[in-house]
Amino acid sequence: MDNYHTTKELEQDLKICVVRLSAIGDVCLMIPTVKSIQKSLPNAQLTWIISNPAYELVRGLPKVNFIVIDKPRSIKDYICLYKQLNKYQFDIILATQANMRVNLIYPALKAPRKIGFDKQRARDLQWLFTNERIDFKDEHLLDSFLSFAKKAGTTPNNIEWDIPLNTTDNETANKILLSKNHKYSIAINPITSKNERNWSLENYTELIDTIASKYDCHIILTGGADPKELEQIQTIYKLCQTQDKITNCAGTLNLKQLTALLEQVDCLISPDTAAVHIASAMRTPVIGLYAIAPAKLSGPYFSKELTLDKFGDAVTKFLCKSLADIPWKTRVHDPRAMQLIQVEEIMDKIDTVLTKGD
Repeated sequence: MDNYHTTKELEQDLKICVVRLSAIGDVCLMIPTVKSIQKSLPNAQLTWIISNPAYELVRGLPKVNFIVIDKPRSIKDYICLYKQLNKYQFDIILATQANMRVNLIYPALKAPRKIGFDKQRARDLQWLFTNERIDFKDEHLLDSFLSFAKKAGTTPNNIEWDIPLNTTDNETANKILLSKNHKYSIAINPITSKNERNWSLENYTELIDTIASKYDCHIILTGGADPKELEQIQTIYKLCQTQDKITNCAGTLNLKQLTALLEQVDCLISPDTAAVHIASAMRTPVIGLYAIAPAKLSGPYFSKELTLDKFGDAVTKFLCKSLADIPWKTRVHDPRAMQLIQVEEIMDKIDTVLTKGD
């Protein structure tokens, strides 16, 4: 192993394969790791195995060879995927996704070094499919991804994203923003794929009307195309008394257009969704709403002071335990947890963001 490090890493011609198929938010958080590898090892050949629709976000990243696959769902799918991947030979596999469906892909990838999560964070016996592990730290997911880069021999410095956008993406965002003439613009991405992470529709309605009554503000609702999600967002819109200040864009934007929009708004309000990390990547202030899991693990990376984290309160109230007494993987799977967040608390954060430059 020592000879391998000495010759290959000094030559900086490593063939490195990143495996991160999904989810979109996690894929967004993986970009700084890819950038770090490129900066530290400029001659490395970098391949990223990814699935749709997450690929849409990173499409166009320079000097990255993407292998876009469908997540295997059957034995036949795995057989086809093994045949597809068998032709590749890598020096290092960064196994940055740990669940059984993805773990079963790792044997198909040929490389002398397969770096996975530590046993604390590895899921579904991932350590059986790798031969090296990063060290455990109670850290944000972005930092854990950077640990893979360090293990591969890089020295991460600045956190960089630079998500590629084109003129059409920015024009779409500008059209939305200019559709209403207001001093401020706030994006709200209210609904997640897991109902327990959602704040109530009534709370969102009260929040939006409160914002609109206090500030000259354009509220832009964003979200995915899932029918249930669209229905909930439409309900929020219909319940609001200030519809003249609201634009409902849910289900109408692709990931690049959403990125362009989140780059230009004054802030984003959202529970634990991909939008949180996309906005963070664009250096937009994010008011994160967290209670099911601690924000320190998956909250908005650059907006810790704006995030409302009720995880500790939820652990006390619904699990009857203290933070000091729970395992690292503990989550509060109770739909009442998110309702611990109050409208007034979010308004305080909005005041901080919107009055900062005044």
